Amino acid sequence: MEYFNRWAYVYVGVYGYSFMSAGKAVSQLFHQRGFTALINDDLVHIVIRLTAIGVALLAILGFIIGFSVALTPLAVISSSVATIFVCFAEDPAPFQRSHPELYAALAQGWHSLHPEFIAQAGYWHA
Repeated sequence: MEYFNRWAYVYVGVYGYSFMSAGKAVSQLFHQRGFTALINDDLVHIVIRLTAIGVALLAILGFIIGFSVALTPLAVISSSVATIFVCFAEDPAPFQRSHPELYAALAQGWHSLHPEFIAQAGYWHA
């Protein structure tokens, strides 16, 4: 009876039978019509599973492509931050003159992490 669960659900949906009645009816129908061999050789499940695997592989490929596309413009932001840190460490005076609020925030953050370096390097601290 377990073998006909899937087929019994079709009978329940089409004819409104109870599940037990549908299982018996579909079992009798398949035996009368000689469909038991056809059901045993049902290749639809193989095709469906292979299609699902193909879709999953395409989704993984889409993830990889999307990840790469997203990283490209975000690399500009990462490079900008690295440039600001290098320029701040090399010569903070131009940064202090052009952007005093940002300089103060950066100097304050650096001071909270490494107070000995900011005093040693002679940077102004807010």
